[in-house]
Amino acid sequence: MGNKGRKVGLLRGSGTQMALWFYAMMRLLRLKQALMATIHQQRFSDLNNNETVAMAVQDIENPDFWKCLYIILRAVFPALRLLRYCDKSKPAMDKIY
Repeated sequence: MGNKGRKVGLLRGSGTQMALWFYAMMRLLRLKQALMATIHQQRFSDLNNNETVAMAVQDIENPDFWKCLYIILRAVFPALRLLRYCDKSKPAMDKIY
């Protein structure tokens, strides 16, 4: 109903690359205001949602969820930068400080 019957995957990680899950979580933080606005629209509440959607809505409304997500990403980001440098085909150890 909200998207003419098509499913929308806003956040999707890859099963083969672990870093993509963290990039998806970073994107989730950037989309916080849009997600809050979406779940409070009348069109969204008119949809027939299942239990999984209800749990996702609870997470979006929970301020502790956002705080924990932010703390996790702050702890993981330096390691992701290091992995990005190690995946290059040319030497990049001089960029690590």
